Amino acid sequence: MRKFSDEWYEFGRNPFPRLPEYWYQGYVKAHPQEFGLTLLEGPFDTGPDFYGILKRRRVSIEVEKEYIS
Repeated sequence: MRKFSDEWYEFGRNPFPRLPEYWYQGYVKAHPQEFGLTLLEGPFDTGPDFYGILKRRRVSIEVEKEYIS
């Protein structure tokens, strides 16, 4: 599973706050294996951003540009 550097969380803020959330969604969609996900569906306009499989369980996934959201 992907783990970000502690530098990302040093100030409790995203170091790239001007990027729109859909850029982060696009990254997750293009690299689901980095997050331990398979069979990724989405992003969707309503409800969770994605559905996928994580450790053999179907999960709903929200991608947020601020981890405190």
